Parts: sequence; structure tokens; C-alpha cells
Amino acid sequence: MLCLLLATLIVGCNPYSVPSNQSDPNEHTTIRHLTSLYEGYPLLLTHNPIIEGVVVSNDRFGEFRNKVTIEDSSGGITIMVSSDSLYVLHRVGDVIRVECGGLTLGSYGGAVRLGEGDSMKEVVPLGIVRWKAHYSQVGKVDTLPYKELSIGELSAEHLSTRLLLRGVRFVEAGEAWAPEKRDTTRHLVDCRVEGDTLAVRLSGKSHFASTSIPEGECSLFGVLDYFHDHYQLLLASPEDVLVHSEN
Repeated sequence: MLCLLLATLIVGCNPYSVPSNQSDPNEHTTIRHLTSLYEGYPLLLTHNPIIEGVVVSNDRFGEFRNKVTIEDSSGGITIMVSSDSLYVLHRVGDVIRVECGGLTLGSYGGAVRLGEGDSMKEVVPLGIVRWKAHYSQVGKVDTLPYKELSIGELSAEHLSTRLLLRGVRFVEAGEAWAPEKRDTTRHLVDCRVEGDTLAVRLSGKSHFASTSIPEGECSLFGVLDYFHDHYQLLLASPEDVLVHSEN
């Protein structure tokens, strides 16, 4: 399973890191180490690993519903929380500390998530009251972390991290992001490497669902996800797409 490959240290433009003390399970550890504990089945964290990370996505624009994604210098993780306004609690750029004891690591579509254990699914969103007992805000960064990659360079180590893709183009340029407010998959192609493509998943509940996909070559920021054997990029904001030309 893809999520078992989360074992390579991410390097790049990430200014935030925390010390790792894996000799004591009740002290800080890296997000990469936490996700590596998942071995293909739900894991209730009976010890209390503590992670800290920068919020790189929230639900402000209707994407990332019931989810908040954080990352440190080692990697990222998406935390499932039942709320329609997580952006009020977690602004992009906030640094939060999460005490993970009692929470569950599970797979959603092949990507590791942190949330509540469930008898029918591996992991489901935490209730907001319970979530508030597990996190605290400890700071804020001025610059969001990101790693610049091409489509062909994407791998499991980049899941739940913020990426910058340059020199790409949308196949469905000019169409609505998510017509009729239905969840929709769009597609990017690399303008420089023929054949390299990437799915971009849009929620029908996003605030920009009915607006048009930009035309021309562009660069864009997004958070990498994985669903049923395919990578997909999630856009936190319509401002994440920067158009360079109309050709």
C-alpha cells in the first residue's frame, strides 16, 4: 500500500521543524515518524506522541471540508475534524501542537489520516469538542512551506504537503471547476514533459466551483493527496493558480 512508503525525509522550502525524541513516546516526534506507525490497518495511539506543524490548508474556500492539513520539515498529515468552519480555529500559517494519544491513524483512499476510530471505516472525523482537547496553537509562520516539483517527481513522501508545480496547463481550461456543484476531477498536463498528467480534485461545495478554470500555462500551489491508486492535487484557494500566458 502506498501509505507504507512514507519513509523518506522531505527537504526543501520548509522553515518549520521540531526536535524528535523517539525514546519517550510522550514527547515530540516528527510527522513522518507518526505516519510511519501505520502498517496497513487502523492504529489506536495508546501512547501520546506529540507533533507540531504549520497549517497549510483549511476549509476557508469550501475545499478540505472536515479536514486540516499540517506539515513540518519531515512531512505532512491530514487530520479529520467534523466542522464547517475549521478556518476560524486554524488559519493558514498557524503552528499547532497536537497530542495524539487516544486518536487513531487510518487510511482514507490509501492516504494516512489522523482522526477517530470507527467500526465500519478505518478513520472518521473527530468531533469538534474532542479535537479542541487535543490541539493548542503555539505560533505562526510568515512564509508557508512548499516544495517545488514537477508532476513526474511526485511520490508518497509528498502526501499531505504543500507543493508548487510550474509550467502546467489544465486540459479543461475555460470550463467550470465543478459544474452543477458536483465533486469533479480536472486534469493538469506538464507543458515541458509530454505524457505527465495529474488529477486535480474539486469539491462541489467549494466557493469557486462555478468559476472558470484559467487558460494558458500556469503555476499552482496545492496539497497532494491519494485516492484509490492515483495521486490528486487539492487546491485550498482559487488564488493558488497563477496564470503566466493565454497561449
